[in-house]
Amino acid sequence: MSNALLVLTLALVCGCAGTHAAHKSAESTTGAGDADAGVRPASMAQLLNLTLRDREVPQAREITTEQFHPKTEKNSLPPVSDVNCQKVLQIINGAGSYASVHQIFNWKGDIFPGDSLISSYEGTRATDYFRILVKAINSCNSYSGTGYAGRYRATLTVEPPPDVGDQGASFRIVIPTENGLRTEGHVVVRTGNLIAMFENLNVGGTAEFPPGLVVKQIQRLDEARKG
Repeated sequence: MSNALLVLTLALVCGCAGTHAAHKSAESTTGAGDADAGVRPASMAQLLNLTLRDREVPQAREITTEQFHPKTEKNSLPPVSDVNCQKVLQIINGAGSYASVHQIFNWKGDIFPGDSLISSYEGTRATDYFRILVKAINSCNSYSGTGYAGRYRATLTVEPPPDVGDQGASFRIVIPTENGLRTEGHVVVRTGNLIAMFENLNVGGTAEFPPGLVVKQIQRLDEARKG
């Protein structure tokens, strides 16, 4: 992530990319992406064209939009202690995607940012990865790891999913720090062969990515998908 403020806040503990989740009956929707299996995945340029613009986000004083390359991004940090929690961290950072676009939202009146990652997937991979994510979220309770600031321990709590897209998931990660509880609020939504991940960060307070912006972004992805 290129934003200096985001790098600073992430360095408080974990150094993970910033990106959930009770889920909307994963078993009943596991075949929902099959109709999109033969659809060509969106390119980086197409995803960039689907992102939110500054004028659409009055809550933000600045939005940074950048290409993201999960296949080539190098992470020198060791895996966390729980294999299911590691899967969660990998998937919300775009593992296995065809193309990804990252946005950082610097909120007005808040030093802590939010961010989103929109990814396209080939074939049925979006459905497959979402299924893995839901299973991992519901199996991950706590984990320890090593971040840029040293060792940390985190807890993950499942929350009610958003009612948008084909499948939705939400969860919260909390990490104790010297400055208070570092909280990450995560929302993940799959629509067709696209997965959008939203995260908001706070220390000593609540963290929720604005629900209205989640709805606005998913509606745009839905419209583009359905042509």
